[in-house]
Amino acid sequence: MQDYARLTFAAERAWISEKFINNKMTIDSSVTLNRKPSLWMKVGWLLPLAAGFCLDWQLQSSIFGLPIDDAYIYVKYIDNLAQGAGFSFNPHETSFGVTSFLFTILGATAKTCLPWIDSATICQWIGVATHLSMLWLAQRIVHRLTENYLLSWLAGALLALCRPLYFTAPSGLETPLFLLTAMIVIWIGLRRPGPNLVNLGAAGALLYLSRPEGFFFTLSFLAALAVYPLIFEPEKVWLAWKKISGRVLYYIAGFSMVAAPYLFFVKAHSGHWMPMTFYGKLINRSTFLFEPWHEKLKSGVFAVVEGYQQMIAQDPTPFLFGLWAFLSFLSFLFFALDCGRRKPDPFPFAVRTAVFSFLAFPFLFGAVFRTSPMFGGYFVRYIQILIVVIHIEGVVGFHRMASMAANVFRTEANRRRFVRVASAFLIPAMIYSAKVALERMAGDREFYKGHVTVNESVRKKAAQWIDQNTEPDARIFTSNTGLGAVGAYCHRFVRDEAGLISSDIYPFLLGYSQGFNHWHKMMEYMKEMDIDYYTTFPPYGSENRHSKTIAEIEEPSLKGTRLERTMRIRISRFIAPEAYDLWADYESEATFVDRAEKPAVDGRVRLTRWGDKPVIAMQTRSDPADIRQRMIFPSNACMAAGVGFDFDREFGPDDQVVIEIKVNYGSELETVFTKTYSLQECARQSRIDSLQIDLSAYSKKYAFLLYGARSSGPNASGIWTGWIEPNLLSMSDSL
Repeated sequence: MQDYARLTFAAERAWISEKFINNKMTIDSSVTLNRKPSLWMKVGWLLPLAAGFCLDWQLQSSIFGLPIDDAYIYVKYIDNLAQGAGFSFNPHETSFGVTSFLFTILGATAKTCLPWIDSATICQWIGVATHLSMLWLAQRIVHRLTENYLLSWLAGALLALCRPLYFTAPSGLETPLFLLTAMIVIWIGLRRPGPNLVNLGAAGALLYLSRPEGFFFTLSFLAALAVYPLIFEPEKVWLAWKKISGRVLYYIAGFSMVAAPYLFFVKAHSGHWMPMTFYGKLINRSTFLFEPWHEKLKSGVFAVVEGYQQMIAQDPTPFLFGLWAFLSFLSFLFFALDCGRRKPDPFPFAVRTAVFSFLAFPFLFGAVFRTSPMFGGYFVRYIQILIVVIHIEGVVGFHRMASMAANVFRTEANRRRFVRVASAFLIPAMIYSAKVALERMAGDREFYKGHVTVNESVRKKAAQWIDQNTEPDARIFTSNTGLGAVGAYCHRFVRDEAGLISSDIYPFLLGYSQGFNHWHKMMEYMKEMDIDYYTTFPPYGSENRHSKTIAEIEEPSLKGTRLERTMRIRISRFIAPEAYDLWADYESEATFVDRAEKPAVDGRVRLTRWGDKPVIAMQTRSDPADIRQRMIFPSNACMAAGVGFDFDREFGPDDQVVIEIKVNYGSELETVFTKTYSLQECARQSRIDSLQIDLSAYSKKYAFLLYGARSSGPNASGIWTGWIEPNLLSMSDSL
C-alpha cells in the first residue's frame, strides 16, 4: 500500500498529463523522492527563526514582566513545584489551576535546574524557544509535502512575521508549546515509509497535555481511520476495519501510556477530568450549557464569521490571509482528488485529515466551549493552530496548483523551472510582511508594555500592599482583578472569583455567573471561606456595608488608553455579616449597574421601593439617558419598570415621560418597549406603576439591556423612573 505522504508533484503531473495531454508522457526517472535537506538548506531555514527571534526580543526587551495575567498562574505553580510545595497555587494545597500540564512541568524542571532565574523569565524563554522550534518544523513539514525548498522557506518567513504568533511567544503562555507539539505530531504522522503508531500515539497524548483541546486531534485521527474503508475499500469494509483496528491498538497504547496517568493526576488534583481552568470557564458560562443545540450551532457559525474578520485585521498580510484560506481549500480539494485516484496509506491519510480538522476550531469554541478571547487581539490564544495550518496548507495548495499548470511543458526540467518561478511570486508577499512588521514595531512595543504595566505595576503593587499591610495568615479573594499577578506576589492564601484554583466555589457560580445575584453569591462564598480582604476593579463589586475600602492602587500612565478600566485596583476589608439581606445591598449597587458610555449618575440614580420590593430609579432629563447592563436573560423573562414622581409637585397636562426598553444583542439595537405617561393621569396612582415587558425572545442570550427615559414639561425635574433587573423576577413573580 502506497504511503500518501510520497505523493510528489512529479507523480501528480504524470496523472494530469495522462488525463489532459493524451497520455504521451512518462514520469522522469531522474526525479528524486525524499531528498534530504543539504547543509545550505538548513542554514537558509534559520533565517525565519532569526526574524522571529528579533520580533520576540523587541517585545520582551521593552519591559520586564508578562502581558497576560494567566501567565502568572504558571509562575506560581512553577515556583511551588520547584520549592517542593506541591502541584498547587496555594502552597501544599492540592489544585489543578493550569491549562497546560506539559508547560508547567517544563517550567518547573528548568527552575529546578536554574534556580537563580526568575520563573517569569523561564516562562518567556520557553515560549520563545518553542516558537522558534515551531517555525523550523513547519518549514520541514512543507518541504516534506512539496519537495520545494523555496516554498518551505517562504512559509517559515510568513509565519515568523505573523503578528499573533510573535506577540504570544514572549507572553509566558503555553500556546507556542501547543503549536510546536502539533507540528511534532504532524511530522511523525507523515514519516516515510509510514508512522510509528506508538510514537504517534504518545505525541498525540503530549498534544493533549499541552492543551486539553489537543485531544481533538486524536478524535479526528480515529474518525478518519473509521471513514477510510468506506471511501477506498467499500467492497470489503469489515476486512479493512479489522486490519486497521489491529494497528490502531498501537496508537491507543502509545496514547494511553502518557494520557492515562495525566488524567488520574487531574482527577486527584481537581475532582474533575479536566483542568479547573476549563471547568471553571464552563461553570462561569453555565447558562450556555442549557441552550438548545440550534442556538449553539448558530453561535458556532457566528464565531467563525466574526472571528475570521478579526483575525484578518491582526494578520501582517491581510490580503494574503484570504488567499491562504482559499488555497487551503484547494489543497484539501486536491487532497480529495488524490484519494480518489489512488489508495493512500490509511494512517498518513488520517493525519492529514486531522490536520484539516483544526480548521473547525473556531466553530467548536463558539458552539461547544464558549470562552473568550476566541478571536481578535494580538494575544489570540485558543485558535493559533488555525493560523499555522492555513499558512502551511495554503503553501501546499499553491504548490499543487503550480505543479498542475506546469504540465503544459514537455520536459521535466522546464516543469521544475516553472514551479520554482511560480514560487518566487510569493517573495513580494514576504517582503511586504517584513515592511509592515517594521513599520508597526514601535506601536507593538507600546501595546505590549501597556499590558505588562497592568500586571507589573497595578496588580503587583496591590499584591505588595497586601503582603506588607495584612496579617500573614490573611485570606484574599481576587475578584475581576485576575488571580495571576495578585496571587503570585501577595504571598497569602488566595481564592479567585473564576474558580480557577478551587472547586468549592462552583456551587456558588452555577446559575449565578452574571448580574447582582452573582455578587451576592460571591459574598456568601467569601463568608464561608473566611475571606479577610478582596480586590476589585472599581466600580465592579459591591461597595456596601459588608466591606470597607482600605487601599486603592493606581497607575496614571494607563489613563486614556484602552487599558484605562484596569488602571486602578481597590482593596477592601470584607466584614462578614450574620445573614445577608439582598435588597438592603441594592442601594449601593445603583451606580454599579450603570454601564453607559456617558454614565447617568451624578445623583440621578437612587433606590426607592415598589411595594415591598426595592428598585433602582433614575431621574429623567429632556434628553434620553440610559442605564446599561450586560446580562443573560432567563427563559420567559419579563421586566418590571415604571414611573415615579415627587408627591409634593403639581403636575399638569404638559408633564410627560417616555420609557424605552432596548436590547442590544449582537450588533443590532432593538426597541422592545415604549410607553408614554402623562403625569397628570398618574397623579393618583402608586409611586411606581407596573410595566410588563416580554423579553422571552432573548432567552438565555448574553446581551446588553438599555433602559432609557426622557421627560418634558415644566416639572420634568421631579419625575423619576424605576428599573429592576429582569433576572430577579419571573413571569409569575412580576410586580
